[in-house]
Amino acid sequence: MVNVAFIQNCEEQSGIRLRFACLSLFRMKSRFLFSATLILIASSVFGQSKSSRSLESQEVLNAELFESLNKANNMMNSKPEEALTEVESALTKSYSTGNKRGEAYSYQTLGAIHYSLNNFLESVSYYEKALEEFKKLNDSKALYSVYKHLGAAYESNKQFKKAIDIYSQFLKMATNSGNVEDEIQTKESLGRLLFNTGKYTEAKNYYQQLLSYYQSKQEKPQITGTYDNIGKCFAGLKDTTMALRYFKLAGTLADTEIPEEQQVNAYRSVGNSYNSVGKYEVSNEYEKKALKVNKKTGNKAEMWTSNSIIANNYLFMNRANEAIPFLKENINLSEELGEIKNSGETYRALSDAYVQLGRIDDAKKTFEKYKSLQEEILTQREEELNQRDLSNSSIQNKEKQIALLVRDKELDEQRIDLLEKQKSLQEQTNHDQRRINYFLIGAMLLLGVGILILFRSIKQKQLANKLLSIRSLRSQMNPHFIFNSLNSVNSFISKSDDRSANKYLTEFARLMRTVLEHSKKDFVTLSEEISVLEKYLNLEHLRFHEHFEFELYVDEDLDSERLLIPPMLVQPYIENAIWHGLRYRETTGKLNVSFIAEEENIRIEIIDNGIGRERSEALKTRNQKDGKSTGISNTKSRLELLNQVHKIRLSADIRNLEEDGSGTVVIIHLPYIDIDEKKYAET
Repeated sequence: MVNVAFIQNCEEQSGIRLRFACLSLFRMKSRFLFSATLILIASSVFGQSKSSRSLESQEVLNAELFESLNKANNMMNSKPEEALTEVESALTKSYSTGNKRGEAYSYQTLGAIHYSLNNFLESVSYYEKALEEFKKLNDSKALYSVYKHLGAAYESNKQFKKAIDIYSQFLKMATNSGNVEDEIQTKESLGRLLFNTGKYTEAKNYYQQLLSYYQSKQEKPQITGTYDNIGKCFAGLKDTTMALRYFKLAGTLADTEIPEEQQVNAYRSVGNSYNSVGKYEVSNEYEKKALKVNKKTGNKAEMWTSNSIIANNYLFMNRANEAIPFLKENINLSEELGEIKNSGETYRALSDAYVQLGRIDDAKKTFEKYKSLQEEILTQREEELNQRDLSNSSIQNKEKQIALLVRDKELDEQRIDLLEKQKSLQEQTNHDQRRINYFLIGAMLLLGVGILILFRSIKQKQLANKLLSIRSLRSQMNPHFIFNSLNSVNSFISKSDDRSANKYLTEFARLMRTVLEHSKKDFVTLSEEISVLEKYLNLEHLRFHEHFEFELYVDEDLDSERLLIPPMLVQPYIENAIWHGLRYRETTGKLNVSFIAEEENIRIEIIDNGIGRERSEALKTRNQKDGKSTGISNTKSRLELLNQVHKIRLSADIRNLEEDGSGTVVIIHLPYIDIDEKKYAET
């Protein structure tokens, strides 16, 4: 299977002509298989012609036909013009003998030749013709091969939707035939295509299937790459947390004992992934690991690439001082490798670094060196063009490349001139500004002090108003909570269940005392809040024991005696789950309340399998038209105000548990707040 991901990388780095080199290994293998197949086919087509020729002549023509196709396949990379001549001969013989199978294989060979020449539109056209003929012949083996290569042709021709359709069909064929290698490679292709077309969830599904396979085979390099691809899918879905998790897994596995070349590729891929989500420092850490391996193996070309990536990251982070040592090392490496182009690119980057540092003279010197090297490169290219017998299309492409290079150089010169003019203008402006500042500085200081005093006064008033709003909302929670609890007592009394009513009132009194004490504070310890929730759940379960069971889970990694939480933050969501979801169930439901330790947050989950929000709202519309739930709305307002006042990030997300709308999931993210943080503990 063609590794199209690698081909795309080659296109980005050096242009579309490198695709030929990327495919050579694949074609070398497939050419022998194809040749062997053609020989077998040749022996089966004798006697099928409707021509008036004799059987002996027919056999000779058929043998010559497939011999021509074998020659074409063997020389398509080295002598494409001669390969096309051989296919033309094979097609002529196919037409004259009515050999539909030979005609179909000729189309398939033309598709392969045009693919090697990067004529992807023509390649697709001929593969489609071959597909049509093989369908008529009902040749399943030939169809298998055509589907395999047609998908790659569609992809290279940017017909991504058709490529996905063909790869999907081929995946079924590979699975049915038991060809695991083709199945795995096709899933790689589908994952790549779906990712590149923005279908990140579907791409992630394929990569997760691949991950299971590679893990079962303990293929570490492939596992590393698949971790990285899954991370990229999560990044595409804007789930940075999961993306970084998989990038970290890929990076960790890359540190294990895998072949050095694959280790370098893994480090670089992971580094690029971190770069894509803005983690430039981490990206450099992995590229430095790749650089270390390259130095160990003595691979100077890869050392140059690593240095270049690291330096560019530092330049992007405006840390030119750290980029310069890597660029200077690259200058020496370029000279040792004899790579003028690489040397020129390095001098250009070094010039950008000096500009960033404001060292304009050094920038001009290095840029002059870059221009000199570019002129040398142009001279070399002109000599190469004069020595080669290129086709008109190739010459035109080269002329466009040279024109673009010259234009790029002119733009760079203009950029340097513009920077120098800007620097001179800025110096003059600064000089004039200093003279004006002496006259305005006194007035500005007075104005600044006045604005500062006014600003601080406004901020203090705003803070006081927000604190008052928080306490007001918190106070509103208590009547709401008391009212619902008294409803439960009333329920027991109406059923003449005095014993349960007395028990409920006793527990309710204890709970109410704690709640009233907590209502005076902005924060309480996590253990205190959990204790309140446990008492509350027991009270509700006493009344609705036939409707639900509950489970309260606290992660062992949470130090509940030291961590702080706003009081009555979780209770309204639990109350909502019981009163509006679980109590309407005909069978016993389940309520799970979990406090889970995450890297930067406490994750609080309230999950119930009640009737769901939509059905509950419908019931409320009929039975509780005069009622108005304030618990959840007040809690949302409290969250916003707490975030503003205390500069923290509290969030709550509510969604359905099931696709049919039943059940509810509430997820609250609470940052770690230690009891020693006085600004929280004293409020």
